[in-house]
Amino acid sequence: MIWILGGTHEVKDLLNLMKDYSNIIVSVTTEEAREFLPIDLKVHVGKMTEEEKLELVHANDIDFIVDMTHPFSKHIKKSIDEFSKKYHIPLVRFKREIEKIESKNIIYADGYDEAERLIKNLHGTFFFTTGVNESERFYRVRGENRMIFRVLPSVKSVQKLADIGVNMKDICAMLGPFSAEMNVALIKNFGADYIVTKNSGDGSGIMEKIEAAKVTNIKIIVIEPDEVPGIKDLDVLRQILEEKNEFVRRDTKKY
Repeated sequence: MIWILGGTHEVKDLLNLMKDYSNIIVSVTTEEAREFLPIDLKVHVGKMTEEEKLELVHANDIDFIVDMTHPFSKHIKKSIDEFSKKYHIPLVRFKREIEKIESKNIIYADGYDEAERLIKNLHGTFFFTTGVNESERFYRVRGENRMIFRVLPSVKSVQKLADIGVNMKDICAMLGPFSAEMNVALIKNFGADYIVTKNSGDGSGIMEKIEAAKVTNIKIIVIEPDEVPGIKDLDVLRQILEEKNEFVRRDTKKY
């Protein structure tokens, strides 16, 4: 069986291209991510320790791994690389196409550390659209600045922000996708001087944020992901998986 580490929109796109995904199990970390996948798909929800990953491998006879996690899931990518090497399970990675856009409104940051240093030396109201995971590092350097965090409307996300001291008036809990017009409305509503976002590539909403920054004439701090090798074409990945499935079916007939 093939194990896909997912949570991105490309997983659904890949499954839509495939004739048969009965030999596939997808793992996601949240129930929210599960909602966007087919009902009849085998899915594991929740973070896993190495032991739990090994249990999943043995229980499902996994012999091939596909990493389709978010471009910024650095720790997950490192962990699954080490796991595949340790247990000798072949792994391929899908790499989302990420373009570097040029605009006078954009300030690029090479990773979270550089973004934190930049923000520490700027002044104003910041509208964060980077998710909840790195919110604490930014909030601790806020100084006299106001920081607004747009996150998923989940209890966990809101609670995490509350735990680090973010006031409710500074939490924007909404589910995207967000149009440029919606971003403009939120920027104006909160009086933002800066948008902070990740450059997560096509389909992530970054173009709509850049457009909103242009319309409102504010700066947008764009955090770049680490460069990793991988397959950029979903159709190429589909062919690899379908060939793998066909090999398994032929091999099974021998017994």
